[in-house]
Amino acid sequence: MDIHGSSVVFQNHLDQNYTVIANLVGENTQSLEGIESNYLEYEKLLKKFSDEAFTISVKLTSIGMDHSYEETIKNLTQLAQLAKINNQMIRLDMEDSTYTQRTIEVCKSIHSEFKGSVGITLQANLFRTEIDLLNLIRDGISIRLVKGAYMEHDQIAYTDTEVIRQKL
Repeated sequence: MDIHGSSVVFQNHLDQNYTVIANLVGENTQSLEGIESNYLEYEKLLKKFSDEAFTISVKLTSIGMDHSYEETIKNLTQLAQLAKINNQMIRLDMEDSTYTQRTIEVCKSIHSEFKGSVGITLQANLFRTEIDLLNLIRDGISIRLVKGAYMEHDQIAYTDTEVIRQKL
């Protein structure tokens, strides 16, 4: 995404009382430079659009999850602090199942410190999702439920589209 070109579109939508969600492409970022660049872009967005109708959707691998859990927590904490000031929410995108548990743990950790500033996306196709959903609801975490964009093994996920739809 080109933040500069998108800024006008974002602002126009906010001016018309729409909710805007920005999602930068850049998952599985490996280099420290790439992680820092992604973090800075998210920070710029939150600062530029300090409106509660504006939110960002973050894949944790774009801000460090493949590199360092600590780096991810540091980056997300800083973004959550900014979001909390502006009454905004950061939505954590769910990546493939190898990231599910870590994404939930990070979400719960940040939520405990900045309630209401972080939510999560869950993939409905995973067998574990029902339990995860109940636990996150109990913790008061906002949840976005999606069918599941990743091809998962039939030992851990529903693979039939009709069955996934019925689960929703």
